[in-house]
Amino acid sequence: DTASTQKITKRVDYEETLTFDRSWVVDGIEPPGYQLTAVICHHGDSANGGHYNAAVRYNADWYMYDDALVRQMELREVMNHQFTAYILLYRCDEKVSIRP
Repeated sequence: DTASTQKITKRVDYEETLTFDRSWVVDGIEPPGYQLTAVICHHGDSANGGHYNAAVRYNADWYMYDDALVRQMELREVMNHQFTAYILLYRCDEKVSIRP
């Protein structure tokens, strides 16, 4: 049935750091680096329901926010959410100049 919503269950590979290829940025500008700051995860088999939680970096430490439960976690655990990652948030390492 193509009219119904379906959850995509493919693996999402991501890294702690992200740098865009030079061909993606304005000529003469070195692409800045980005650091992973949060992974929003969706648990459940349906796109219409399930449960969300988030692994969030606070300074150098990582925390899992899951409803009223907050616990510290290791980076290796953060990087092990390939099948539940829904949104990845990265922070730019440096000031970015936006030109028209």
